[in-house]
Amino acid sequence: FEAVVRMRAVKQKAIRAFFEDFKKAYPDFKMETPPTPPAVRPGSPPAVRPGSPQAPQGASTQPGGGKAKLRVLKARFEPIGQGKNVVRLTVRNASAEKQVFAVHIQTRSPRYGGGMGWGTQFYHTIGPRQSKRMRFAFNIQGPVTDATWIRLGFYNPRSVEAYESDDHFEERRFTPRDLTQRPPAARLEPVTGKDTREVHRAFAEIQDLLRDRKYGEVWKRFTKDYQQAEFQDRGSRSPSFKEAMEGAIPWSWFIWNREEFLELRPASVGKRSEVYVLAAKRKEQTWAISLVRDADVWKVDWIGGYVPRLVLQHTWEERLLPKMKKAATAHFDIYCFEGSSSARAAKSIAKRREQGYQAISEFLGTKSDVRIRLILFEDKRAKHRETGHQGMGWAFGQTIVEVYGEEGHLDPYHETTHVLARSMGSPPALFQEGLAVYVSERLGAPALKDLGGGKSSLQARVRELKRKNQWVDLEKLLTYTEIGSRRTRPPISYAEAGAFVKFLIEKHGMAKFRRAYGELKGSADANVHRGNKATLQTIYGQSLEGLDREWQSTFSAAGVPTPRPPPGASTQPAGMPPIALLYHGDSNVRIRTIQTLGKAGDPRMIDDLIRAHSVEFYTPVHNAYASVLRSMTGERTRRGKGQWKAWLADQAAKGRLKINYLPISLAALPPKQRAQIQ
Repeated sequence: FEAVVRMRAVKQKAIRAFFEDFKKAYPDFKMETPPTPPAVRPGSPPAVRPGSPQAPQGASTQPGGGKAKLRVLKARFEPIGQGKNVVRLTVRNASAEKQVFAVHIQTRSPRYGGGMGWGTQFYHTIGPRQSKRMRFAFNIQGPVTDATWIRLGFYNPRSVEAYESDDHFEERRFTPRDLTQRPPAARLEPVTGKDTREVHRAFAEIQDLLRDRKYGEVWKRFTKDYQQAEFQDRGSRSPSFKEAMEGAIPWSWFIWNREEFLELRPASVGKRSEVYVLAAKRKEQTWAISLVRDADVWKVDWIGGYVPRLVLQHTWEERLLPKMKKAATAHFDIYCFEGSSSARAAKSIAKRREQGYQAISEFLGTKSDVRIRLILFEDKRAKHRETGHQGMGWAFGQTIVEVYGEEGHLDPYHETTHVLARSMGSPPALFQEGLAVYVSERLGAPALKDLGGGKSSLQARVRELKRKNQWVDLEKLLTYTEIGSRRTRPPISYAEAGAFVKFLIEKHGMAKFRRAYGELKGSADANVHRGNKATLQTIYGQSLEGLDREWQSTFSAAGVPTPRPPPGASTQPAGMPPIALLYHGDSNVRIRTIQTLGKAGDPRMIDDLIRAHSVEFYTPVHNAYASVLRSMTGERTRRGKGQWKAWLADQAAKGRLKINYLPISLAALPPKQRAQIQ
């Protein structure tokens, strides 16, 4: 098994752990480890002097020591401002062969929406001994301040597919001091009569196309500048407009979507030079939609005035709370919308919350006077749209945000436990979430109802999970800083955490648990993880492995812990096909290797490895997940299309079908890899 992947620094730790585990399990196997890249702060470009090239022009080099065959002769910006901007480049190809040129444009508005950025790359081919002039539109998300910056990275890859984000031959960074800023826009000339009717008609046509989900036709109603600057269009390598409109790609939070556009109501029309500006209203916002004529077609050249959902997410409390109905109790300020399900049940909610508060305080042994702000939304969709948080509930500081409506509601204990236990310490998620789940069950609620376990008790649920081999090792669970994202496998991890805390409290007592809760630290640092294990051994007088064995003996059907198979002993059911491992990075980390283990491979070995060590890499870039997929393409190839679905159904019925996956954006993949996965 060979995997050679160029990785950024943020992934190196996970990669090394993966290979170390592989070596221990299969010491006779020969393999190359990935090369270590230069240390780079995740998500940030290397530091360069403001407005200056990283290396003298004409002497820039690519990694590997080769001279770059391209030279950037000129980079000229039109006056900059919030929204659409333009840069013009002149690039010279000094070689006797045509060359691929790529420019990565990145902007940052640190004081807008918690720090919003924009970035993408564009490609051109330059002929032998030729100079080429190019024009690119890009976006500055927030108002231009002294903290705003623009970065240009220049690349000379062998091909578009070979582009690597850290292989630039030159880099330049600019601040507003280096560039001319756009003056305030001139006043609009009022427009009436025929022109107003035409603009309104063009806007209505775009809305109708969007309503009918004719995304290709809507896309044609945008200028090239708008396609580039708002939607980062770079041809066939771009995520689709459809995915952007329907929120299926990570950066959808930065732009407007279909639902918002359809809510717009057109108003007045003005004109500035050859650009017509339509004012369209949505809730408290007035959008400024700039339209230009292209032949006989009206096209959108820019849309301003709307506030991205990512920015609204940072101010949702200030925006919403004044509009909500408030009810106060001894320990709660309860907010809900007029006429909502929670407003109608306000008295019942207040009573149950106060009872829960008292019961939790007594159990934890704390005399808390913490005042909790409880904010209730009608459904998950509304909660997600306004706050950016998914799921039924969320606690931060002394605030709890929950859903209360037809989709259901949470028990009154889980999130309140988080708030009241915060003064006890900041341990790993295993202890924080485990305590909240356990308290819910202890006080009579179905603790796992909204966490994948239905009405099962904690003991019954973990027994079932262990029997099905759906498990997260305790040592790994102890390293989690949160439980809720898909990589943490919430339906499994919540149940395990609750059951483990139940074991610690009921077997070893509350005093030791309170000490552990206060001394353990939640952190992603490996040194902290080692310290946590040592702390547990000091408090409980045995290692984490010993606690794990003792815990599992309390719920194992036979009364003894379920043994873990030794390396090399496969648990794969007969008939399971070969497995393919796919590593997929985000848009800045290209796929370097897809190693398929077919007839020549040993599927047992790979199955053991996946089972023993969940290979889940994470990068903060666009919140994208790097994924390991267990693929059964070999079986599909042998059986052919006709028998494939029948075989799947048969395997599922026999309990043999297990496909573990993390979210992956197919549109971000090169066409060949996308076709293979599909």
